[in-house]
Amino acid sequence: IGPAERAAIARDLDRYLEQRSLAREEEIAGREVPFFLHVGENGPTLFIRGQIDVLAEDGDTIVVRDYKYSRAAEEGSAYQLQMECYALAAAEAYPERRIRAELVFLRDHTERRAVPLPSSERIRSHLLEVGRQMFAARASNGYPKNPADRSLCQKLGWGYIRQCRPR
Repeated sequence: IGPAERAAIARDLDRYLEQRSLAREEEIAGREVPFFLHVGENGPTLFIRGQIDVLAEDGDTIVVRDYKYSRAAEEGSAYQLQMECYALAAAEAYPERRIRAELVFLRDHTERRAVPLPSSERIRSHLLEVGRQMFAARASNGYPKNPADRSLCQKLGWGYIRQCRPR
């Protein structure tokens, strides 16, 4: 990336760190926390792995936080499935704690957004359904590697459109 882009990233990160230093400090339970989930008992089984940006302790609650170097998407559901996976992993690691999820968008101005979470059972059911749909799409060769239209990349506010839709 060029000097202007590097300067913009540095400015956005400095602004976030400055805001964070003014906020109440929470206890960080982990950064870049890897997880591996097994979803499904009798019947189809799904294995999910990932890495959670931050797990923070806020009283009796574990906060699952993901950072996005993009502008806040108008539609918050763009990251719902990802955050449900993270929340389920946190719920399994901390069964006695409440789980809350949030996204932090860093580009141009910092914006925090809470992500509504269904119950762990509903998340498991949803993940199994998505897994079934992906398996069926892949078996029918109907599984594109990139969105069909460049406008979807733009709608998601993703800053790396060239990777999303190469020419």
